[in-house]
Amino acid sequence: MATIIVQESDEAIIDVITLALEEEGHHTIGLLDQCPFALSQKLRLYIPDIVFLDYRAAYETGIALFRAVKEFSPRLPVIALSCDINISQTAQTVGFSSYIQKPFDLEDLFNKVKLFVNR
Repeated sequence: MATIIVQESDEAIIDVITLALEEEGHHTIGLLDQCPFALSQKLRLYIPDIVFLDYRAAYETGIALFRAVKEFSPRLPVIALSCDINISQTAQTVGFSSYIQKPFDLEDLFNKVKLFVNR
């Protein structure tokens, strides 16, 4: 299946997403670190098919992480994970491939993965 990196600031969310996606047959790498350099190293090591990024509108970290992914591979799908009520507009403005609003439904997560893996 797919190799997926999940960068998230909440370890419990990483655990839930990782477990769920691995049950679906995907190779999933969780990253609690919010450093663009650490993310860049993981990208080079695992060469993912999809990246999920924790995006917080109040912080520049999400944009810095997004830029690190796009510098690695401009065509790599990057999906924002956010509890921001305006994430649909923000995701479009920043350039994310898609978004998942927290709290999320696992079916929504699986559907996003299927959408981008089958492209």
